[in-house]
Amino acid sequence: RPGESGDTLRAFAVTDDGGVYRFCDLPVGVAVRVGAAVPDTDRAEVRLEAGRPGVRDVVLDAPAPPANAATGRGRVVLRLVDAANSRPLAGAVVRLGGGVPQAVSDRQGLATIERVPAGSYGVQIRHEAYGTINTRIAVQGGGIPTEMDVRVPKRPVTLEPIVVQAKRVLPGVFNEDRRGRRLDIITRDEIDRRPGASTVADLVRRFPNVNIKGSGTGDICIESVRLLGTMLNAAECNGVQLFLDDMAIGEGASFISAIPMDNVESVIFLKPTEAFSVYGFIADKGALLVYTRGNGPTVRRDGY
Repeated sequence: RPGESGDTLRAFAVTDDGGVYRFCDLPVGVAVRVGAAVPDTDRAEVRLEAGRPGVRDVVLDAPAPPANAATGRGRVVLRLVDAANSRPLAGAVVRLGGGVPQAVSDRQGLATIERVPAGSYGVQIRHEAYGTINTRIAVQGGGIPTEMDVRVPKRPVTLEPIVVQAKRVLPGVFNEDRRGRRLDIITRDEIDRRPGASTVADLVRRFPNVNIKGSGTGDICIESVRLLGTMLNAAECNGVQLFLDDMAIGEGASFISAIPMDNVESVIFLKPTEAFSVYGFIADKGALLVYTRGNGPTVRRDGY
């Protein structure tokens, strides 16, 4: 269409896989001439109506190659650019049908294929970030080069499913990554997923680093397996230090049998060396930390 200075204004679009292209904000009542990117093709004109989109099927036939070049070969040079900013598109794989070797565009966006037999070809352009588009090109033989600019739109690329696993990072001494060893801890989520424990003592039995003497609701003794086989009297209770919501209770473990399971937030066992580094001599045989609902390092705080 003519501009204010009388010059003809041009717009470009690239057809999709179905051969469809779109132009927006065109003036109504003005003839719009549509032509393919192949040189010397026929033109078609469409006239738009006010207030409604126009849809037209346009057939554009590529010119036949010269008769004396029908059996010749020619060079194909495609210049690939980003449809949005016209930057050269490097690393795109260009394939032509008919067994013609493929080419890869360089830093200037140029993909060159030598000695292509004359004829009409479907062109497939594939790029990791732009997806795949298809177009057509007519190649003239007789040594005549065929050049074509292709504006490649960026499209969503389907990736393989990504599996993300989130891991809770606990603060301080409870951080497994910082400690570099396995943490003996049972959280509220684990208690809900693995029902069957009626007391906290039942939960503690799951820890491989503790030894429990006694059973039922009577007196029980919780020991660290690291102390077994030492010179300590095996008949005595070399119990670990017990803490309820960070308050030291002592070595007697009977109280944990009376804590309702619904009130337990988490249970954590610290081996003797770990417990000693945190609590000193009162926990030199290990520590068992019991936290009630809403307390302890496994509860998410504001900003953490």
